[in-house]
Amino acid sequence: MYKKLLVPLDASLFAEQALPLAGTIAGACHADLELVLVHESFPFALHDAAIVSDAIRVRQNDYLESLARTLSQGFGIHVGSIVLDEPVVDAICNHARKTHADLIVMTTHGRTGLSRAWLGSVADAVTRHGRIPVLTQRPRDVAVEGKETIVSSDLFDRVLIPLDGSPAAEAILNDAVEIGRCGKARYTLLRIVRPVPLVVMDYSLPQAYPIMPLDVEATNLLTLEAGAYLSSVADSLKRRGVVVGTRVEMAEHPARAILDVARAKQVDLVAMTTHGRGASRLIVGSVADKVLRGSTCAMLVDRPAAVASAAAEAVELTEGAVLSPA
Repeated sequence: MYKKLLVPLDASLFAEQALPLAGTIAGACHADLELVLVHESFPFALHDAAIVSDAIRVRQNDYLESLARTLSQGFGIHVGSIVLDEPVVDAICNHARKTHADLIVMTTHGRTGLSRAWLGSVADAVTRHGRIPVLTQRPRDVAVEGKETIVSSDLFDRVLIPLDGSPAAEAILNDAVEIGRCGKARYTLLRIVRPVPLVVMDYSLPQAYPIMPLDVEATNLLTLEAGAYLSSVADSLKRRGVVVGTRVEMAEHPARAILDVARAKQVDLVAMTTHGRGASRLIVGSVADKVLRGSTCAMLVDRPAAVASAAAEAVELTEGAVLSPA
């Protein structure tokens, strides 16, 4: 079970929409909750800037403490708060690591508002650079609705977990099970199989060109293997008391297929790692990125430990190259 949840805020109503979900999960897990806000310096010179900055920091502390009291009373949990110093993403990720947080909960938009139709810049960066799972939630347009009372949120009932057969993709399983157990969720393991083309050269034409009909035998074999793999993973989860089913889909575009299944099954959470078969991409994997951009439900995203280590090593190498004399 989770022991500590972290909720980054920026004093916007959009960001605050993560609080009901975070409070509900913390209450169900008997976990602590901490609210963090990053104090940013002025981008331009200002007379008495230090005095103004200190005054803003006081207001930010008051804002967080007020929310913490409301959450503590409403959910019966311990809620702390802290104002951090910029840079924003480094401050959030470093604080999460130092305080041994288990989960970061945030909306995919803060100050950027709903005009950005994909993953908000801060949430995106925290997902890429953090070393713990990140639960993102898309906010409603509170600019129209106005400020809401913080009340309990519905816990997850239907969870979709896309897998690709790799240990890296399976790294999300434990966290998905933990977060789903709070609401006794039902799970679906999904494997997308790309159709295998059968290349045939047509020499009857003046210039031969390949015709690529479906290789039915090879595709069926991959489908059977995918089903057997999912059944094996499902059996291991069932032994832990998890209610889980499996589904194999044949599709040329995995991300689109994942989104289609999520809509068809009316899932309220998609859980996946940012990388599958390889750690060569040190940014959000293409499939995960597309699902994050296209999903209307909550997303639980994590980076496998090997990927996080590879990213850290790449940063160190890059910094060393920059600092080395020509």
